[in-house]
Amino acid sequence: MKVVEERSANYRLASGASLGIIGSVIKGGLVYGYGIALARLAGADTFGLYTLAFSIIFILVFVGAMGLTTGSIRYVSIAAAEQNWARVKGIIPGAVRYIIVASITISVLLFLFL
Repeated sequence: MKVVEERSANYRLASGASLGIIGSVIKGGLVYGYGIALARLAGADTFGLYTLAFSIIFILVFVGAMGLTTGSIRYVSIAAAEQNWARVKGIIPGAVRYIIVASITISVLLFLFL
């Protein structure tokens, strides 16, 4: 019976991973097509400004999150494995508060200097 359960778990893992890969490929194709369409419709100058602005915003979003998304997943998993539910309930609001403060700070700096 244990072999059947392992196959079932492996099957679910493989099917979930393949679905994720297919979704990533579709997303990549759509983003690529959107970029081509936008470049043709807007022109090279406007598309260049759009790309520059999008790159700056992407970098600022990455800095604003400060790795708390993956860190939250890790520490919530550890606390849940220890069945420490009070800690689980404290990790997420703490991370959200930190991200909100960092995002507001970055937004103000962006508004003042750009």
